Amino acid sequence: MIDDYVKDGIVERTSCDSLLNCQGFYIPYHAVISHDKMANRLRIVFYDSAHEDGYSLLNKSLYMGSNLPRNILELILRFKENPVALTTDVKSAFLQIERDFPDRSFTRFYWSSEDNDPYVLNYRRILFGPSKVLGLS
Repeated sequence: MIDDYVKDGIVERTSCDSLLNCQGFYIPYHAVISHDKMANRLRIVFYDSAHEDGYSLLNKSLYMGSNLPRNILELILRFKENPVALTTDVKSAFLQIERDFPDRSFTRFYWSSEDNDPYVLNYRRILFGPSKVLGLS
């Protein structure tokens, strides 16, 4: 999954010369395996509520932006304004939104491929999970 993210440009390898010199916020994560009738699926869940004493949570530090739509009634009334309504379901919607370069160091994580030493990756895109990004949808 993460190797696909690298190929798709969702995450990028940092240019740090050493893992010890890569300052930023490192998001802990764990794997979740869901067992269904067809197959076992693996997904990686990032724990964005992690923090150290004396430091803010990532969730509290993110800029939320405006809450669109502000209420569901407004959304329903907009659908009635025109004879045709268009909707879409964007695959991995939050992964389509590019993160500013200076902010990428706040969404870092360690990764290791099967035969490589660990290295640091930055999220180039908005990752789903932080509660503040829900206003973007």
